[in-house]
Amino acid sequence: MALVNPNNYVTPTEVENNYEFKLMKKVLRQEYPWVLDVLVPKDEDINKYNLVFLPIVIDPFILQKEVGLPIEAWIKRYLTDERYKYMGKPYAYVSSYISTMFKGDRDATRDLQEKLDITMKSVGRSPAIPDNLKLGRGRQFSSGEFIIPEMDIPEDAYFVGDEPMTS
Repeated sequence: MALVNPNNYVTPTEVENNYEFKLMKKVLRQEYPWVLDVLVPKDEDINKYNLVFLPIVIDPFILQKEVGLPIEAWIKRYLTDERYKYMGKPYAYVSSYISTMFKGDRDATRDLQEKLDITMKSVGRSPAIPDNLKLGRGRQFSSGEFIIPEMDIPEDAYFVGDEPMTS
C-alpha cells in the first residue's frame, strides 16, 4: 500500500465536507440497508495510506437476513455483557472484516464486502461528479473497519448455538 505524499494530505473536516464522501455515504446507505452510517477516519489514520479507509457502522441483524448466517455467539456478549458495554467506546464491536461476525459461508460475507468496495470505487470514478467535487489528490475511499453499535438484539436474531428461527 502506497504511503501518502504530504502534498496530498487531507483533514477529517475536508473529508466530512467533501461532496464525494457525502454522496458515497448516501449511496451505501441506500444500496445496503444494513449500513447505518459511514464515518470519517480519525485524524491519525486518515493520511497513513493513499486509500482513505472509512469506518462503516452496520446493523448485523439486517445483514443477517441478507446472508442467512448465524452471528458468532461472542458478539452477543459484546451487546449484552456490562463489562463490554462501558469500556469507554461508543461501539460494541469493531472488525476489519464482516466475515468475523458470522459463522458459515465466508465466501458470502467476503463477496458482500468486495461488492461494497466496488460500489465505493464506482462512486469515486463516476464521471457525473465533477473533478473539483471529488476528494482528488490521488486519494480514494475504501471500507476500513465494520462497527456494530450498541443496540438491542431483535427477537428473530440467531447466534451460533441457537436454534435458527423458522417461519
